[in-house]
Amino acid sequence: MQFFKRFTRYYPVEGEQAELAEKHNVMFLRSEDGTDWYEAQKKFATDTMKLVIDDEGIIRSFSRDITTLWPVDKSVAEVAYTTSFDDVWIDGGWQYRGGKVSPRVYTQSELIEQAERKKSSLLAEAMAAIAPLERAVKLDIATSDEITLLEVWERYSVMVNRVDTSKPEWPTPPGTSKPLEIVWPEVPDNVA
Repeated sequence: MQFFKRFTRYYPVEGEQAELAEKHNVMFLRSEDGTDWYEAQKKFATDTMKLVIDDEGIIRSFSRDITTLWPVDKSVAEVAYTTSFDDVWIDGGWQYRGGKVSPRVYTQSELIEQAERKKSSLLAEAMAAIAPLERAVKLDIATSDEITLLEVWERYSVMVNRVDTSKPEWPTPPGTSKPLEIVWPEVPDNVA
């Protein structure tokens, strides 16, 4: 199995590569050990999985076809192909360590950062639900269900806001007890 550490861009100064770079804007990469990317591709087997990994071992891309990968500032590792790759994503949640692919182990600070993003997302979702309900109350056209739902969403948003992201316990988002019947309102007169 092949492993090439950190490919970076380089500019050939002579020969066919220099001509291709100049005339056709072909880009070239070279690994830390000096191996050209196009030459490295020839060393990979056709029946394996090739992984593009960052400096922390996080899988950023993968393919069985090495020619579809472009590992700028990344390393490339080759592993046996199995159907377990059907469950692997390039969302940053998988890593390559010790020659194996596994779910990523996050640091405490990364977990807190993820929780902060989730908290912001949940608060935005709550505010999107609250805004039209508040408008209905302000305009004195809210139904009793809307008034109740407004209070539920407001309580939920307060509970989300109180979540300690270093040890998050998320509240359950509000739901409706019955399906909503959509009755579209008429457009007001004199609207441009």
